[in-house]
This record gives sequence, structure tokens and C-alpha cells, in this order.
Amino acid sequence: MAVHDGAPWIAGAVASVLSQTAGDLELVVVDDGSTDATADLLAAVADRRLYVHRQLRTGLTRALNRALGVARADLVARLDSDDLALPERLHRQRVFLGARPDVGLLGTAAREVDAAGALVREVRPPTDDAAIRHALIRTNPFVHSSVMVRRELLVRAGGYDEAVPVAQDYDLWMRLARVTRLAN
Repeated sequence: MAVHDGAPWIAGAVASVLSQTAGDLELVVVDDGSTDATADLLAAVADRRLYVHRQLRTGLTRALNRALGVARADLVARLDSDDLALPERLHRQRVFLGARPDVGLLGTAAREVDAAGALVREVRPPTDDAAIRHALIRTNPFVHSSVMVRRELLVRAGGYDEAVPVAQDYDLWMRLARVTRLAN
């Protein structure tokens, strides 16, 4: 997780990861030069599974690569600092990837809510490799904040391209599609 000035949301995002039913995890948060209360809120979390790296502002792409460089697990999951993960998300993704070694990039559907928490819409991307590849030609068929990826494939694909300040996820999916099957 990368965060910049995320005080209104960071505590909820972190809590949603640390309360996963799959409790054997590490949460790497890169605080990318926050000037609000983000650092204090992260420092208040007393959980040995949380690792916070504070740095001067470099932008999202570099912050994500920094997090990848620190993370140690074979499977790496993303969550934006203003999003929440449902309690069984990581467990369900691990089970799926354990049963499907041919799949290296796995996303999910998502619920978008307004400031009051009311459902705005459900995002339901294509689910199978063929449909995802067809969609990938024209659009981003993954919710970035929902993906789990095999670390070895991330390394082989070169991680996030730091020359790409926006749509860095879409660029990465295109490169991962060359080396693995995809699913949602």
C-alpha cells in the first residue's frame, strides 16, 4: 500500500488488511511524503505485521516499487489507502491461486460506495483469461486495488515502470499478460 496524505482513510484501510481471516500476512505501507496526520495514524497501529516506510514524496509508481522491494511474500496483494478489503479477500485469492498455478495475476470485482457508505455501483470485470485478454486491448480489466500477483512474475515483468506516472497498473498488466494467465 502506498499513501500520500491519506489521514481520512488510512486507519480503515490498514484495519481491513490486519483483520483478514488469512492472518499470516505482512502489510507494507509506504508513506510517500505525507504532510497530514497519516504518519501519526500509522504509528498508532500496534501490530507486528505492519511495516511502515516513510520517504520523501516520489509519486505513486515509485512508492509501489518501494513497497514491492520491501515485501517478502511469494504472493503480493494491492490495496489503495482509501479502500477496504473484505475480511476473506486474501484467503480466497490464495486458495484460487493455489489451485491455479497457471494464473499469475488475479483481481476481483469491487463495490464503489459514496462518502456515506451507500453503494454507488458494482464493478464486475471479465473473469476468464480469454475475456480479460480481449478487454485488455481497449480497457483496464482489473481493479488495481484488488489484485494479487505472484512475486516471481512481478520481478520477471520488471515491476511498475517508473517512467509511467499514471495508468502504471494497466502498463504492468500488459507486460504480465506476456508471461502468465490472468483471472478475476
